Amino acid sequence: MCTPLIVAGLALTAGSMVANSVAQSQIDTARNDVLHAELSRQQGYDAQINDLNTQSQDRFVDWEGQQDARADDLASMFASSVDDPNMSAMLPTSASNIVNNETAKRKADAQEFVDQQSGALANMRSFGDLLGETSLLQGRDTAKVGQLGGFKIGSQGLVPYELDEANRAGDGAKFFGDLLRLGGTVATGAGIGGGSIASMFGQGSTGFVPGLTGPSLGLPANLYYGV
Repeated sequence: MCTPLIVAGLALTAGSMVANSVAQSQIDTARNDVLHAELSRQQGYDAQINDLNTQSQDRFVDWEGQQDARADDLASMFASSVDDPNMSAMLPTSASNIVNNETAKRKADAQEFVDQQSGALANMRSFGDLLGETSLLQGRDTAKVGQLGGFKIGSQGLVPYELDEANRAGDGAKFFGDLLRLGGTVATGAGIGGGSIASMFGQGSTGFVPGLTGPSLGLPANLYYGV
């Protein structure tokens, strides 16, 4: 026969199971959040690393075109004019067309030679200059990749601590479940022993509550020991 105490005990026990289920659900949700967050971080770092690797490889795309452009830049830097106004002012002037024409011709030849030499020097240096700059930029890319790799390792190292914290997400519900389970055990035991709800609060207790080693709750000691 189910007494009110037994029914109450069973209800409390069922409530304990629900509370523990809620606690486990909270823990599972917190753990999943940690793992998803870590996955998102790792994917973000991997995307940045892939972008850096692609950028580093692309630095060699159309190398000949890059070298020609660098040669033009260097040629412009090396270029100089032989028709220096200051030098021309120091030369004697002549009224002879033959002398002036010959002077202009010589200047043109000199300018052509200077331009040829500037272009040759630019072509010679363009490869090394471009390669040095590209290697420097690739070194920076490599350093950034290494830095991101360190971030990946550091992020992975935090996961165990985050999971440990997630395991405490259901502590409140778990504690409440333990209280309900304890109440259910006491109430069910008292009901099986023939007690009543009133006896649990000191009204008409008649004996032991199963699971307890002394007098039932509310029973005066002198009555229990028969004195």
